[in-house]
Amino acid sequence: MTAADLTRRLLDVIEHDILPLTEMGVAAGNKVFGAAILRKSDLSLVLAETNNELENPSGTAKSTRWLHELGERPAAKDLIFLSTHEPCTMCMSAITWAG
Repeated sequence: MTAADLTRRLLDVIEHDILPLTEMGVAAGNKVFGAAILRKSDLSLVLAETNNELENPSGTAKSTRWLHELGERPAAKDLIFLSTHEPCTMCMSAITWAG
């Protein structure tokens, strides 16, 4: 896979998987932060999430939490973490602890 192919796929995930969730979240009063986790092998989506301040102030931390709640979760080394914004310190800690 070329760098251009990877870039197209990541932008596709942002546009079609993260942004629709974010639009609904913003309409409900939340912020615009979101994240997705993809498999490195084929860039398939494992999960996408956005900010929901009523449950958790961080979409990125929520994504890592949901990853750990999956029954058969892939190894962290086999995944790509995609964030729509630079993660804050709290989110970076969650990402780091998640592997």
